[in-house]
Amino acid sequence: MTASPYLVITTEQSGRQLVVRLQGELDVSNMDSLRLALDGVLGHGPQTVVVDLAALGFADCGGLWVLVAARRRLASQGGQLMLVNAQPVVWRLLVLTGLDRFFGLSDPGDHNDGPHTKAPA
Repeated sequence: MTASPYLVITTEQSGRQLVVRLQGELDVSNMDSLRLALDGVLGHGPQTVVVDLAALGFADCGGLWVLVAARRRLASQGGQLMLVNAQPVVWRLLVLTGLDRFFGLSDPGDHNDGPHTKAPA
């Protein structure tokens, strides 16, 4: 577990899939904590990283940039990074920045349960 002001990062390994849970707020003040945590787990070669945003109440563009960089890095290694369970305020930022399409997310209103994601194009 990694903690920084306003952000708690927990990870759980399941085979070659890694689940990263973010809790609190992700912004420019703590994005380096997330970058370091993701760098550490990506170095172990997971095929899939699932970032669970269910407990993330806020994100800014600086924080989301870290997720973009991690997705690109993992894709270059033949892996996949997926975002799931974005809260409305985070979902809105993903849509406004076009990152909903970049991450292959579907509208959370389209589902009644489960992760709000689809396979990237």
